[in-house]
Amino acid sequence: MDFIWYVVFSTIEAMSYCVLMLCFFRFGYKPYLKEIILSCVLFSIVSYASRVELDLASYFPIFTMIFYSYFGFSVLKVPPIWAIIVSGTTIIIFFIIQTTLMLSLISLGFITLESVENYHLDAYILQVATALILFGISVYFYRKGYGFTFSFDRFRWKGDNALMLVVMFITYGAFAFLFLQKDLFYGIIVETLLFSFLMYLTIRKERTEL
Repeated sequence: MDFIWYVVFSTIEAMSYCVLMLCFFRFGYKPYLKEIILSCVLFSIVSYASRVELDLASYFPIFTMIFYSYFGFSVLKVPPIWAIIVSGTTIIIFFIIQTTLMLSLISLGFITLESVENYHLDAYILQVATALILFGISVYFYRKGYGFTFSFDRFRWKGDNALMLVVMFITYGAFAFLFLQKDLFYGIIVETLLFSFLMYLTIRKERTEL
């Protein structure tokens, strides 16, 4: 029964991640609903096997990056480097929102970190709460026309593109390190600062392509 609940709530959480990624980069999620559902169910099953059965939770950030980069490459048909950037950027946004939400709920006494880490009821509460927030934010911003629409046809290794990729990997590396150290409070601060600079580069890139 634990396996079923894990897959159900992880699928909901993963779907909110996919919707965020598609809306943030202006692809839209409705044309890809079937692909989102199928990939998220698969992701949740593999996630259970790696995190619970094989106790490989420490490697989960890397696994997540690889899985969703492949999603971007195979489903959205963007070049591999852009797929990595799109996936990594979305993971960082997801981390900031979910960690901030988790710390807020812990401070209010609604959940405990121990229960979340052990995949008990509090983990499911956090997953659903995160998904609801991300679904709402993603759909709202997409309908308002916000997001990035620069060309993903190919990746040129120069200028802002190269700098953006470097900053993204530094940000994701810091995220993975802080995830392993479980230093969540400083993790939010560091990730927010690095992500802000990454968004500055992204906005500058889009404006130069208008």
